[in-house]
Amino acid sequence: MRRLGAITSCTIAFAGAFFGRRDPSTQCDSNGLTTLKGWPRLPEQAALDALSEPPHTNKVRAVLYCHRGMHAGEVFPLRGRSAQIGTSADADIVLTPSQDALPTSYRIDLSDGVWITAKAPHAFELNGRTEYRANLVDFDEVSLLGNQFILLELDPTALGENP
Repeated sequence: MRRLGAITSCTIAFAGAFFGRRDPSTQCDSNGLTTLKGWPRLPEQAALDALSEPPHTNKVRAVLYCHRGMHAGEVFPLRGRSAQIGTSADADIVLTPSQDALPTSYRIDLSDGVWITAKAPHAFELNGRTEYRANLVDFDEVSLLGNQFILLELDPTALGENP
């Protein structure tokens, strides 16, 4: 008998949620889907918009080639004016740290050369020396989060582009 009471109460709760008051909506799109109040747009529409956007228009200025660590063999292009490198999901380049590395982030500035900046107290190694801010040049070796990278600068004139 207890089981029947539990089934009945679950059925009533389900029917109330299914046929009850709907969440407030604000608009309908061209496909007939409604946007919930407080949402800027439909998640489905955001996905479609992302697919229809043109690919990166910023030219690749340099690349980081990982030759040792969790990302060995991977190439990370650096484009635009700056890039954030770190363990956070919102970083431009997300790295998996080695077991002994603490989660942190680094900023790459590409406006005047290639500069890398660490957030204190975390540092990085540049050609075997501990640094907090440094100007990188072609073939510099940088160690970030237990991964070792070589910076390869790209010459836009060699690629037939305007500098």
